[in-house]
Amino acid sequence: MEKPAGEAPPAIVLEDVTLRHYAADGTLRTGTADQVIVHREEGRLEGSNLRIDAPPTAAQRRGWIRLEAARGSSDLKGAAATLEGGVTVATGAGDRGRTERATWDAATQTIAGDAPVDAEGPGYRVEADGFAFRVPGQQLQLRGDVQIHTQPTEAKQ
Repeated sequence: MEKPAGEAPPAIVLEDVTLRHYAADGTLRTGTADQVIVHREEGRLEGSNLRIDAPPTAAQRRGWIRLEAARGSSDLKGAAATLEGGVTVATGAGDRGRTERATWDAATQTIAGDAPVDAEGPGYRVEADGFAFRVPGQQLQLRGDVQIHTQPTEAKQ
C-alpha cells in the first residue's frame, strides 16, 4: 500500500487477518478480513472482505450466525460500525438475508439499515425498504414497503 499524496499513511496495515474474540460467556467468535487498516489518530478501523462467525448461544435462537460484507469501518472502541458493499447474514436455522449496507450500534445492540433488504428462510420470504434487528430479544423490525410471503408447512401424518 502506498501513501496517498498529501495524506499521512495509516498507523497500521494488516493483511489476511483472523481475529478471535473470547466472550465472557465462553463462546469463541471469529472474524476474518483480507485487510484491516488502523487509523490511530482518527480512532477508526477499516476492513475489506469481512466475515464474522458466531456460534449458537442461548440468546441466539436461530443457531450460529455468519455475517459477511465487502467493506466495513468501526471506531476503535467498537461502539459503532458500518458494513457496506453487499452485506449478507446466514443462520443455522436456514435464514439468509441481504442488503447493501448496515450499521451496528453497540449501546443498543442493534444492527440496522436503510437500504432495501431481502431475506428468506424455512417457510418465508420477505422484502422491505429497511430494517432494524435488536440482538437482545431477537426483535426484527421491517420498515417502509414490506412484502412477506409465507409457505404453509406440510401437515404431519
